[in-house]
Amino acid sequence: MSENFPNAPLVELIAEIRWEAASPVLDETGDVVADMDLDVHSDVLFQAFGDRMAAEGYLRSERLTPPGYPAPAGMAVYRYSSTGDSGESAVFQIGAGVLTVNAIQPYRTWNHFRPKVRQGLDALIASWTDANRPDRFSKVTIRYIDSFGDEYLEGKSRTHFVSEVLGFKLSLPSAFEAHLDGTDPNLFLQFSSGLRNGGRVAVRAGHATVENEDAVVMDTTVSHGDGAALDTADVLALLDSGHEVIHDTFVQLTRGVGHILRGEAK
Repeated sequence: MSENFPNAPLVELIAEIRWEAASPVLDETGDVVADMDLDVHSDVLFQAFGDRMAAEGYLRSERLTPPGYPAPAGMAVYRYSSTGDSGESAVFQIGAGVLTVNAIQPYRTWNHFRPKVRQGLDALIASWTDANRPDRFSKVTIRYIDSFGDEYLEGKSRTHFVSEVLGFKLSLPSAFEAHLDGTDPNLFLQFSSGLRNGGRVAVRAGHATVENEDAVVMDTTVSHGDGAALDTADVLALLDSGHEVIHDTFVQLTRGVGHILRGEAK
């Protein structure tokens, strides 16, 4: 079970599901409006999904692209938001070939947020008709973005936090040392690798500015590029697996600031 950190550095949690969808085709040699091949199937899906979300209380909707704009596949077109009784905020975004369910602060645990992901998936699957239903989901992704600000840095440099707290051991080639002025270098690193239980993890971490303050940002993503069947349980199983990897590594990496995460005195 996920541990609830009162001072969690979470900026955003994103569960993203993709499927094959065609982008609008524009004949640039002709009339822009007349020759635009609009995605009628997606429009039907958007209407049905919006109706279902409204019926479940998500009445705040926003169109993210201008009406008639040929949004490419993978770009969110509509956003639905609501604050649940628990005070946890969730945002649903849908476009041609993509659904994201985003958790923003206040956020407690994956187990509290997971029902909202299920809600979005159930609404999506029920909104397809035989004419626009894909064969399967093409990609399933879970992504955590964390920001460690002054409270976590405790007066140390951001390079110290990345190296000594998170454990990303960094060293610069000696060829540069004679030319550097000795100030804290601006560092950002990334890596990706396959996982033993399937899927792939990608991590980006380093110096950033968040709300005009120095911070260290860590962006961790687990994706399953082979997708899943059009089944809520199958998708949730992949998201659960990805969450387990992200939660376990986060707890291990942040042991040095665990007291801050839990709001305890050192």
